[in-house]
Amino acid sequence: MSHSFIILLMWHHLAQFNLARIRAPLDDRLMSEYARAIPVVNELAAHSPGFVWRSLENGPDPLVLPTLSIWESPAQLRAFVHQGGHVEIMKRRAEWLLPFGAPNLALWWIPAGHRPVLAEAYERLAHLTQHGPGHAAFGFNPPFLAPASPAGTCGPVPEWSYDGRTFALVANSDNGDNRPGVIFHYHQRGNRVWANYQGAAVRFGSLVALVAPDGQLDLRYQHWAPGGIRTGRCRSTPEWLADGRLRLHEEWQWTNGDRTAGRATVEEAAGE
Repeated sequence: MSHSFIILLMWHHLAQFNLARIRAPLDDRLMSEYARAIPVVNELAAHSPGFVWRSLENGPDPLVLPTLSIWESPAQLRAFVHQGGHVEIMKRRAEWLLPFGAPNLALWWIPAGHRPVLAEAYERLAHLTQHGPGHAAFGFNPPFLAPASPAGTCGPVPEWSYDGRTFALVANSDNGDNRPGVIFHYHQRGNRVWANYQGAAVRFGSLVALVAPDGQLDLRYQHWAPGGIRTGRCRSTPEWLADGRLRLHEEWQWTNGDRTAGRATVEEAAGE
């Protein structure tokens, strides 16, 4: 008897970033218990359901400790925050932590597989501070829903890959936000493709796509521009150029706002 399996794709994860202002350096006697507790709490997190990854970057101020991690969902992150070991440390936080005086927590959705750096996390927190909660950055109450994603499952992939390719916008319809100067950094795992992009007036752009055996992409995207969050869908068709680079011909449509459609062309950066 033969069996077939459908493997569903996980398209988005939740990034969380928070800052803690400590009363003294970690090697100060006052902070000894807190310093010993940090690796214990990190280990608890690493073995908690839904944990994906934690950054090991240090922040610029030794008295402001950053925590940047990735989780599968807000519910799983919240469950860790409220579990015993973490709660016990938080009950005593006034012994070791000073009031921050500004928002010190930001959550945002990322394409599964993306690993944000601290610079990106600080930008998200600054955006939340300036603009308040929204799809670009938010807090626990309430968390915003994950962006839209293609409806698809694992399947055959092209003989070549989008992974590691960088694309630049060449042309776009007048009703689009993206303009020359926007750069897309593509990645691929199986037939799941994702990219982060920014430039010109666009910030915090991300997309996820299902790649067909011929390389065509069924794509969903969202980005923050001066007009706010825009979301859309796109059919992207690859063309191989004579010099070996890829050109993508894109037919897109907004899924919020005026819901108009347009066409765009992006090309792989020279030397990629």
